Amino acid sequence: MLSLMGSDLSLPMTVFIFFFATLAGAASMIPGGLGRQEAMMMGLLTLNGKGNAQANVATVIFTRGSALVVEVGPCCALIPPSLAAPPERQTSREP
Repeated sequence: MLSLMGSDLSLPMTVFIFFFATLAGAASMIPGGLGRQEAMMMGLLTLNGKGNAQANVATVIFTRGSALVVEVGPCCALIPPSLAAPPERQTSREP
C-alpha cells in the first residue's frame, strides 16, 4: 500500500513498523492501544522519511483496515454457506 503512495520503504521495514507500533499500543494498557499505536506508527513512518500527510493516511489505513481484516475476516470465513443462505420453504403440505 505504501508503494502505491510513492514510498520506497521495503516490505520488512513496513512490517516492522506495523508490529512495533502494535506492541507499543498493547504495552500502553489502554484498551485497543487507542492513540498510542497510531502515534508510534506515524512517528516511525516520519522518521523513515515519509511526509506527515503520507504517514497519516498510511496509519489510518493500516490500523483500522487491519482491525477489520484480523477480527472480522476469520469470522466471515467460518460461517458455512448453509448458514449464510436462508432455508428454503416448503409451500405444499401433504395430507
